[in-house]
Amino acid sequence: DHPTLAASADGRLELFITGNDGNLWHQWQTAASNGWSGWVSLGNGGARLANGPAVMPSGDRRLETFVVSADGNLWHIWQTSASNGWSGWVSLGQP
Repeated sequence: DHPTLAASADGRLELFITGNDGNLWHQWQTAASNGWSGWVSLGNGGARLANGPAVMPSGDRRLETFVVSADGNLWHIWQTSASNGWSGWVSLGQP
């Protein structure tokens, strides 16, 4: 799977990839234009993730991530506030 890169509201880059374990993994710059954190799993909402992720900022600059699971459902997770924290997974069903 291919990694996806997006900028948080505070200017730090965040990197996302679907891992071989079917989870969404990400790491982020520890400060803008600085070093990187280690990999952290954001899980998968109970469905093995297969395709994606697609990541974009919403109107209020929180990152939103979308991934397709192995059974064809679209899953969504988002930052709970700009540049900070993540929600739980929500299924948007089959496209």
